[in-house]
Amino acid sequence: MKVLSHYLKILLMIYVIIMLVNTMLKFKINISKEEYDAFINQHPFNNLLQSYRWGIVKNQSFTPYYLGLYKDEQLIATALLLTKKILRFFTMFYICKGPLFLNYEEESFAFFQKELKHFARKKQAILIKIAPAEILCTYKPNEEECKEHPYQFLDTLYKKHHYITNPLSKDLNATIEPRITMVTDLTKEPLLKGFHSSVKSSIKLCEKHCVEIMESDDLHIFYDLMVQTGKRDAFNIRPYSYFRHLKDSLQEQCKLFYARLNIPKEYHQLQTMLKQFKQRLSIINDSTHHECKDLNDQIIKTENLLEQILPYYEKNIDYLYLSSALMTYQGNISYYLYAASNNEVRGINASSYLVYQTMLDSQKNGYHYYDFGGVSGYQTKEEDPHHYGLYEFKRKFNTQYYCRFMEYNYSNPLFLAILKAMGKI
Repeated sequence: MKVLSHYLKILLMIYVIIMLVNTMLKFKINISKEEYDAFINQHPFNNLLQSYRWGIVKNQSFTPYYLGLYKDEQLIATALLLTKKILRFFTMFYICKGPLFLNYEEESFAFFQKELKHFARKKQAILIKIAPAEILCTYKPNEEECKEHPYQFLDTLYKKHHYITNPLSKDLNATIEPRITMVTDLTKEPLLKGFHSSVKSSIKLCEKHCVEIMESDDLHIFYDLMVQTGKRDAFNIRPYSYFRHLKDSLQEQCKLFYARLNIPKEYHQLQTMLKQFKQRLSIINDSTHHECKDLNDQIIKTENLLEQILPYYEKNIDYLYLSSALMTYQGNISYYLYAASNNEVRGINASSYLVYQTMLDSQKNGYHYYDFGGVSGYQTKEEDPHHYGLYEFKRKFNTQYYCRFMEYNYSNPLFLAILKAMGKI
């Protein structure tokens, strides 16, 4: 009996040890793609910048690590960590729109931070920069950003673990990735109802003219339009190789859409329209008639369009590409990631029409939100003349502001001072 009792005690001790091990928190680096994707795909803040494939997109300038936190052998948090060399001998850690926790328990958050900082020391990282995914608030243009939000406790948690941050800013460039984006809810029907009248007019105009929407894998067309846009709007564009790598990395999560003008069809249609306008004007033969001004305006617009497309018609060019959109997809969100347009024919606003058609495509494929990307929080040209055009275009599609936290930075005081002086934080 004594021997049996001794063995029972040993078995009980083994069981207790196993139970303790199983309830321990575990931090793993580079978990499998399957496990990572399965976790973030069911997370309410699933987003492109925390997707597995985004790490592949960024691997030309960063080294990606896929972090996992486990409790009772169950995955409870993930993060796509991007690292890069700074100040020659050191490293920077960057988590954008993450980490993604199922529940913010203080014990698990503290353990994650402890292990992340341990990994940072191992990699000689002198800065950990985190931009949380949680949305502080949403509001419509012409409203003010709300002051209270349900994730205020996160600010307390990060500061408790010695992170510092800056006050909430409306500036577009206050953070690496914009903290304010504009988003259209695609679940509201019908889409057109909430659009600005100028967008509705542009859509009708494109439908009236011979503008066609197509999906294509031809990246050269997109890049040609991007070069034109960069020159026109005076901004630097990424090299072709970046967009090639982006599309190859995201695979089916990336689509290219184009709005193109059917030149022969449009040319003959404009000729017919011009003839009809002139015939109608000759019948009226009264300059005081209320139709005369409208007809003269239509004749001028039609002649201008004819003049713009005539060189293409004479060269037997079948299609002129007016606008393009590089769309990406993650979770229930479609992202209007890059857009470009033609300099030659500006009388037809094909960009608005293309946005509308890509929204319809997103709806059809089950996406709930259409993310236009970053804007500043300023709503007048006087407040932000450089970025007002972005806001003015995006606000017309029944968008809402989505506001997030500023970035949280962890470093020692000396490096913080150096990095601040260099404008890194």
